[in-house]
Amino acid sequence: MRSVLEASVETAYRRARRDAALETGLSENTFPTACPWTFSHMMDEGFWAEPDILGRLLE
Repeated sequence: MRSVLEASVETAYRRARRDAALETGLSENTFPTACPWTFSHMMDEGFWAEPDILGRLLE
C-alpha cells in the first residue's frame, strides 16, 4: 500500500507542478522537478507546522 501512495504523490506532484506553471505564468522549471517532500514527511503531524517552507524552497 505504501508504494502505491508514494507513486500517487509523484503523479499528483507532476500534475500540480504543471498546473502551478499554467496558473502563475511561470516556467515549469521554476518549480522543483520532484516533490521536495517524502510521503513520510507529509504524514508527520509536526511537518506542516512551519508556514513558509514552500517559499524557502523556491528561493
